[in-house]
Amino acid sequence: MQDRALFSSTSYNWTTAKATTGWYFLDVETGNTTKAPFGSEVSEVVWIGETDDSILYLNSSNEEIPGGVTLYTADLSGEFTP
Repeated sequence: MQDRALFSSTSYNWTTAKATTGWYFLDVETGNTTKAPFGSEVSEVVWIGETDDSILYLNSSNEEIPGGVTLYTADLSGEFTP
């Protein structure tokens, strides 16, 4: 079992007036980071589920409700597309 944390980093571009968020895994034993397979479209991530790689997250867009969000679950051990 690998101990890891998940964190985000947001950058703001003053020229375009847009923010971009990147998500990263932190290996707490080594301090190494790796980019997570999702970005600005994902928010509010929590570890939950049957495996150590299961997450629950909010997607910042909803095709059916303007301004709404969608709740998803995913297993990061396989191929993942938000």
